[in-house]
Amino acid sequence: TNGVIYSASFADSYDANIPDAYYRSTKQYLETPNTFTATFKVASGTPGRIGSIIGNYAGSYSTSTKHPTNSINLEINDKGQLRFYWDTGNPDVVFTSKDFRTGLWEHVTVVRDVKNSCFHLYNNGVLLETKTTNTGNDITGIFAPAIGNDLRHSDSVNLPFKGHIKNVAVYSDALSSQEVAVEYATEDKKTITKETNEKLL
Repeated sequence: TNGVIYSASFADSYDANIPDAYYRSTKQYLETPNTFTATFKVASGTPGRIGSIIGNYAGSYSTSTKHPTNSINLEINDKGQLRFYWDTGNPDVVFTSKDFRTGLWEHVTVVRDVKNSCFHLYNNGVLLETKTTNTGNDITGIFAPAIGNDLRHSDSVNLPFKGHIKNVAVYSDALSSQEVAVEYATEDKKTITKETNEKLL
């Protein structure tokens, strides 16, 4: 919904000659997003940075003053760890408890918990890790987010996702543990809509 498919060739070492398809929303977030969920699969041993699951980081082109402010990325680093990058890295949270290059479908939920000054990572509906840190300013992002990449193409540095993404959802509220469990247990994620959950962005 509210998305279009883009395809572009990137100078990435793992498949430099193969176009990477990704989605980009036609709208930016209308409220500050506080929960991100995604189901994805990355092959064991995949080298290098795995890439962006969802993000609107555009490198030095994020603003007219060439500063990458107001950006939000959920990505996987070169160690297979989930990374949440908020507003020019303020904060920049890396969850170190798991290498997600398992070759299996993994469901993750990242909750920005402003009230308790922390970020929670859930894996398959179960709390895996909590990082206590500054949660940054409430932002919506200057640009509409992309799924399967971010927006750094003009910098010739981009993060096409080296795996498969089944679904992504973004919520305005910090979901509770119970709500995370219900979202994970919902087999057909297409039934989660604005009509069934008003928190969905």
